[in-house]
Amino acid sequence: MNTKNYFIGLVQTPNGVLSGSDCYGEFIVLINNKEAENPTYRELLDFLQIDKTDQYPYLYVASVIGFYYGDAEDKIDLTRIQDIIDGTQQTLAPQICSDFAERLHNNAETAGIRCGYVSLDMTGYTDPGNLGIAPDSGHACNVFKTTDRGLIYIDCTGNTVSDGPINNDMIVDIQISQQYNPDFLFPSGGCYIPNGQMGIVTNMLVTWDGNWR
Repeated sequence: MNTKNYFIGLVQTPNGVLSGSDCYGEFIVLINNKEAENPTYRELLDFLQIDKTDQYPYLYVASVIGFYYGDAEDKIDLTRIQDIIDGTQQTLAPQICSDFAERLHNNAETAGIRCGYVSLDMTGYTDPGNLGIAPDSGHACNVFKTTDRGLIYIDCTGNTVSDGPINNDMIVDIQISQQYNPDFLFPSGGCYIPNGQMGIVTNMLVTWDGNWR
């Protein structure tokens, strides 16, 4: 792996730099590959079936969501990021949706597949798992620009239950002012998300590489 082909970015929103739960650092860190290319839809499915991001359980931790006003870059441990790229250090397990989207982005780019990070503002979430998630909580997922089917939005957030499907990768058609209703790409029984329970998308921010000062 030629580490010179990699560069990192942070997710800048109108409210500040998006934070995570320390999988790659205090903030959502996007590891980008200069040689990454847009996949075909079949190549995307093959990658998702191999990638294990969706196999981690979702662990809601409300306190980790937030924004930082200042030089967020100064808080990134670049040595740790380099070690992750080199494969000499592992990331922490993802917990919340932003972590899952961060990890899938970085795994895809490392595999040579161009991937975007999607940050959503939503309203009307019904908290079907009774986790204490507010109805106006945001969400995060990923987007791929396939060469044969255009933009494909993927939600790889893990399940909160142990008897869910073997593969939790989901595909979703995201439209502003419409319900966010993901469907399993590789259904195998188990749990599912009933229509309307994820809420309505009120705003969407797509970041392909992130920003760095």
